[in-house]
Amino acid sequence: MEVNMQINQGWQQDSFGEVQHELWEKMKTTYCATPNVDSRNLMKVCLDGKDPNFSARIYTMYAEEPMWVQNVNALLLQMDYFLEVLQYPMSDTARRNFSNLPVQESRRAEELELPKYALSCDMGKTATFIIKVLYRQNSTWQGIVWWLERKQQQTFRSALELLYLMYNAANASEEDAQAALIFD
Repeated sequence: MEVNMQINQGWQQDSFGEVQHELWEKMKTTYCATPNVDSRNLMKVCLDGKDPNFSARIYTMYAEEPMWVQNVNALLLQMDYFLEVLQYPMSDTARRNFSNLPVQESRRAEELELPKYALSCDMGKTATFIIKVLYRQNSTWQGIVWWLERKQQQTFRSALELLYLMYNAANASEEDAQAALIFD
């Protein structure tokens, strides 16, 4: 629990600055070792391929096995479904649809009594991200994404911007990786 507190405090202190190497190492090991990291909506996305033929695994603390997806649409829909079931963070807009059927209300995660598991230590073949959605405003997401291989973090203002960041990371060349190491 002490390590979790250090990591959470480190993220808050370094959220817009450079994150220390040891903090990243702790993050990589702690998220696969402890089930309670004080973040209900944390998702780990492991990309296994490059666009257009990629697959991904989505790990959460509420499922023992990953959710497998084969394209970007399924990735977004699964992540959105997870946030909707969890009802955290709470959405500021009601979900709309074209049918006359009423939108089913989700129950809060506390009511569901979901089990908590440790996030997997698995890494993606192409890239690995930890995603924390902080807000769901204006029918999209805002939050922080950590790219584990490069030890970089970035805030995102929409789900589309998150996709651009992940796409950029998955298609980064080795020359980009070497240039990034020079400035770290």
